[in-house]
Amino acid sequence: MSLYHNKKVTTKIGLRLKEQREAYKWEVEDIAEMTGFSANTVRAIENGRECNISYLIEIAFAIGIHPKDIFDVELTIKPRYKLSARRKEKTRLTSRINELLHSNFFGTPRFVKDVLFVLANEYKAKTTGSSVSVVLLRLVDQGYLLKKRQGRQNIYFTKK
Repeated sequence: MSLYHNKKVTTKIGLRLKEQREAYKWEVEDIAEMTGFSANTVRAIENGRECNISYLIEIAFAIGIHPKDIFDVELTIKPRYKLSARRKEKTRLTSRINELLHSNFFGTPRFVKDVLFVLANEYKAKTTGSSVSVVLLRLVDQGYLLKKRQGRQNIYFTKK
């Protein structure tokens, strides 16, 4: 079983499967035979104790329903945790640097300090050189930017 288990949701989904199985007048053992799972596994899924999506799909197939139908249950849609301010800022920083990339800012080779200057003046962003470097190096790894050493610093630019 996974480290995180939303018992409320898996119970609703398991109940949906159980209702469908009972509507066809099938026993747990019938589903076990059609899926190759043990009867205990099928019971665990129907009772919301097991949450392996592959098992859910196979049971839906055995019952003859589309897997999307077993997930059609009322849910409260929200993340388990709120996004931290630090993570929000990193995402915002990445987005701003991507805007610079698409505006051809890196058509001219740029140092991290050049990026910091633009971020501070155009976006009023307060960030660090190391945070900018992480984003730029990720863009290099993804093939969007090239990097060359110039002295002790990296210089970043796009392919011509």
